[in-house]
Amino acid sequence: SPPSTDAAPTYYGPAQQSAALSFCSIMAHASLVFNNLNETKWQNYAEVLKTKSLLSWQWLNSNPGYSHYNNAGFASANPEVSEYDQDAMKLCAAVFLFEITKVSIYKNFINSHYADIHAYQWAFWYPFEQTYQDALLRYAANPDATQSVVINILNSCTNSVSNNNNNLLPAFIQKKDAYRAYLADQDYVW
Repeated sequence: SPPSTDAAPTYYGPAQQSAALSFCSIMAHASLVFNNLNETKWQNYAEVLKTKSLLSWQWLNSNPGYSHYNNAGFASANPEVSEYDQDAMKLCAAVFLFEITKVSIYKNFINSHYADIHAYQWAFWYPFEQTYQDALLRYAANPDATQSVVINILNSCTNSVSNNNNNLLPAFIQKKDAYRAYLADQDYVW
């Protein structure tokens, strides 16, 4: 410590869509968080984060496609995510960017792609895609969201949580887990 004293070799790959998508979404979300703090310095920082997110979105649109980064030649965890996850990350980024900018391009993207999320496709909301599901619910809570899309998202979530998934609301009500976060034995994948 500090990290700058680490003399081990560091490897940098080329710019990748998945990294840019993750960055875009995280910066937009962080901008929302910091903007809610009632200090000018944090609200100014929120603007910096917003700008970085917008630049990332712009780069993504100028460099369409999917990442398939090859990390052969050195040991590391797989830095890539599936094309589905890349699409889902872009949806999350659009949700946050729409909330902080009110620009219709993000709303239009959400309205065109919300039904691509597994929770909506499968009518099954579950813990392994919580980030994407939370983004859908955040959009549904936005007063500027398209009401027909809001209704579709909320109906999908309500039906899954109430009727179609014993691991969610029924497990919570039945107190199946001391932490109120029930997972079946086969779901502990780590």
